[in-house]
Amino acid sequence: MTGRVLLVTPVVPSDRGNGLAMRAGMWLSALAKLGPVDLAVLPIYPAPSTAADFARSLSTSVTVLRARFISSAAEDARIEVESESLESLSRIAQDSTLVVIFRLAAADLVSAALPDVPRILDLDDLDWVREERLGRQEAARSALARAQQLAPECRLLVVANSADLSAFRAVAPGIPVMALPNVVDEPRDRAEVADARGGTHEIDLLFVGTLGYEPNMRGVEWVIDQVLPWLPGVTFAAVGALPPPNMLGRASDRVRIVANPRSVTPWYRAARVAVVPLWAGSGTRTKIPEAWAHEVPIVSTPIGAEGFCEERSDGLLIAADPESFAAHCRALLASPDHASELVTAGLRRYREGYTPEVAARSVQSAVRAALEGHQP
Repeated sequence: MTGRVLLVTPVVPSDRGNGLAMRAGMWLSALAKLGPVDLAVLPIYPAPSTAADFARSLSTSVTVLRARFISSAAEDARIEVESESLESLSRIAQDSTLVVIFRLAAADLVSAALPDVPRILDLDDLDWVREERLGRQEAARSALARAQQLAPECRLLVVANSADLSAFRAVAPGIPVMALPNVVDEPRDRAEVADARGGTHEIDLLFVGTLGYEPNMRGVEWVIDQVLPWLPGVTFAAVGALPPPNMLGRASDRVRIVANPRSVTPWYRAARVAVVPLWAGSGTRTKIPEAWAHEVPIVSTPIGAEGFCEERSDGLLIAADPESFAAHCRALLASPDHASELVTAGLRRYREGYTPEVAARSVQSAVRAALEGHQP
């Protein structure tokens, strides 16, 4: 690819931490392999402390867009980008061959400032699907209207799984769209992960995710209140960033709430089963390929496994009610052979479809399609 790419993202890209920052990092890493990348960050969402160094190491330039909150209420969080930042963004984009915008929130705020340059918009999380599943119908309608308005401005839309592909085509027919799943790096201490298999574990069930994100919060509460009663003596740890005070208050002799860990790898090493108890959200959950890469068997709800089980179901167990979910966990805890079979299948799926190398090839295909104006 020739020319420069401008990547606009609402979070500082990272190679670790929360799934949002990691997906932005996936884009930055893959685009940097193709040529120079100018990065523009509108810091709406939190990122790990290591993100800034990671982003600077791969970017030709980094611009932080300044914004002000119009409303910070939880149900009506609105921000406005300052005009000076929009002017800076427009100047950078003038020299770009391609603009990649990550997330509807970023596109909504900066789209008008961008010149007529080919664009890719990554809707890794279909906002209207997430809001509808959370019961916020007005917010869902508003997000859908904005997506339908902004989509025609783009050469290509990207979503995170085949289910979202169908959902997007249903509401915006005729717009070129492709699926690009979330990916994760292999654990840096692969030998330690392998050594931990069959060893002494300190945690029975593990959930990893941003604990301040509402679908994750609801999932953790569901495990504590509805799944653990079916599993006497079983321990559970919820590990991630930004747990609210009410979640910290759920810690007990069987439940650990771990805030803002430096690395999730030690927690995967200590766990016997990873759980993905989600009932809202969309996209593909980074926590599934992450558990596969760490060689931990997975039990998920159907929504948690969305994007992973439409065409094949190996590598994870799925249950739609607390008793069945607990039964899957109990079976894995009781049978190391059963758990090992699931681990082997999951690691195979990770290496086939969820590594940075896979993402780099998909991003290259997306860039070529956007620049040449065809469906990838």
